Amino acid sequence: MPNAGSYLFWEASTILEYPQRSKKIPPTVHNSAFARVAGLLQIRNGEGTLVVLLTSLFLVANMGGAIASPGVEALFYARFGVDYLPFMYVYLGCLTMVVTMLLSLLMGRLSRKLLYLGLPPALASTLFISRLLVGMNLNWFYPVLWLWIYVLWTLQALFTWGLAGMVCDPRQAKRLFPLFGGGGILGIALGGLLTQPLVGFLGAENLLLVWAGGLLVAFGLVRALASGFTQRRVRSRWQPPPGLIDEVQKDFRYVRSSSLMRWIAFGAVLFSILYFSLAFPFSKAVANWFSNEDMMAGFLGLFQGVTTGIAFLISLFLANRLYAALGFMATLLAFTLIYLVGFSVLLVSATFTLLIIVRFTQMVWMQGISDSAFQATFNLVPEKQREQTRAFINGFPQQIGVVMTGLILIVGQEWLRPQHLYLIGILAALVAVAVMWRGIRAYKAALVEALHALSRLVSDGPQHALVAEGKELPGGGSERNQ
Repeated sequence: MPNAGSYLFWEASTILEYPQRSKKIPPTVHNSAFARVAGLLQIRNGEGTLVVLLTSLFLVANMGGAIASPGVEALFYARFGVDYLPFMYVYLGCLTMVVTMLLSLLMGRLSRKLLYLGLPPALASTLFISRLLVGMNLNWFYPVLWLWIYVLWTLQALFTWGLAGMVCDPRQAKRLFPLFGGGGILGIALGGLLTQPLVGFLGAENLLLVWAGGLLVAFGLVRALASGFTQRRVRSRWQPPPGLIDEVQKDFRYVRSSSLMRWIAFGAVLFSILYFSLAFPFSKAVANWFSNEDMMAGFLGLFQGVTTGIAFLISLFLANRLYAALGFMATLLAFTLIYLVGFSVLLVSATFTLLIIVRFTQMVWMQGISDSAFQATFNLVPEKQREQTRAFINGFPQQIGVVMTGLILIVGQEWLRPQHLYLIGILAALVAVAVMWRGIRAYKAALVEALHALSRLVSDGPQHALVAEGKELPGGGSERNQ
């Protein structure tokens, strides 16, 4: 259930700066053991406490979500009905589009520091309230809770990645963001493995309180991190923020003008269709196999923990080798082939064991390889447009795919046999293979263009190189602030 596009919001570092040494964040203790570990993880002098706090934030927040999410899914399956999931996909896609637009509006108008401080206790409060409502056994509340959990993952990503962007300058981000992301993945893996013993002790309903407690711990970490930072205004003439529709239109025009981003947008639609087309039969099989919600939650948590743990190891020891040998787009092409083979197998025989194997392969490759590769393609987007483009594709094409999947499954449940839905998955995978094949060519062209631009920048002299690094020019200001 963790949101795959979850680090869209860390561009906040352009309006907030980190002082050289904060009284409230002490310098790192020096000794040889710590020095060796710091060198291995590319942590520099004075960054130790900052890294510990941020990595702990990602780990605690994601661990709480990973523990509670299987419980919410199990409650929905057992008490409301897994057959309603296609309708939920439609609602989820529409709701995510609205949330994306509202977040874009808020990010341009509110103090991000106050927003990040306020979100953890506010989200924890909603979980406490949700637990009370679940105790009332209100049938209408289970689909609301299912949708809210997805929104909550998005908002949690906002304050974790947003705070990381606030306290790290761009050069630190390049070195340290993979470490923070690794802490988040580890939190999901540990949370999944802890779900089964916790659900036996607490019950599926009370897993919500575990996430609420994790968010309160996260609030303490956010306060410790944010207290040492002061906000300053960018040195430029104030202008009213652009309208929301204007921003969306601007992002759409850029995506349409870029050959690479057009294929990435098509790919985002297809990957959503493929993901939920496999998630739905897997969810139905789980609901039919286990007799009660606690057993469902325990299995889903264990499955999530094992897949995420293996994906974490793959991301550490294999992903970079694959990227170097094949390239980012080729690993995305391989992901479409995994879907093609998986749906072909299920078309022949869709036993519970085969569904587990296909779903396991999908989730491990997605979390360990393809998610990072997909995000890396945005590095060829100009810096000023990069985060807006990423948010647009995750907020619109990706959600269009979710809505389309829901509509296909609604019709399919009424008029088609399960084998026909697997056949639709095969057709979608074939289209995705073609799209990623064209995307490889577009990526190579964009990479060559970016290298030529960099070559021209370097040949223009040192002052332009300073601008490219985001450093201030003589007389004040930089390309970031102009």
